[in-house]
Formats: sequence, structure tokens, C-alpha cells
Amino acid sequence: MIGGFHLIGPGEAKIEKTISEFRRLNVKKIVPIHCTGFEAIKRISIEMPDEFEYGTVGCRIL
Repeated sequence: MIGGFHLIGPGEAKIEKTISEFRRLNVKKIVPIHCTGFEAIKRISIEMPDEFEYGTVGCRIL
């Protein structure tokens, strides 16, 4: 799943719910981009390290 998940400022509950949905959907790779928000990107990287890949300009996703 690649995208800006727009989780800037929604609070912990929405970030937690989003991570729970990623798990429920058995997402294999999560590539959040800048408009996901720093806190959400940090939480996804910590809670789902095997699925996480940070997306930046020019990155290649394999």
C-alpha cells in the first residue's frame, strides 16, 4: 500500500485504527509518504517494521 494516509493531527486513536486495519488486511508492504504525518510514519515503522518502507522522491519499491 503506497500513499499519503493523511494522518497529520488526527490523534492517536485514528493512527492506531489505521495500523490495526493494515494488519487486518494483511498488508505486505506499507510505503507512507510525507502527508501521512511524522507521528504516524514513526508508529508504522515501529509497529510493522517488516512491512514498512519509507517512500521518498526517486525511491524504488521492489
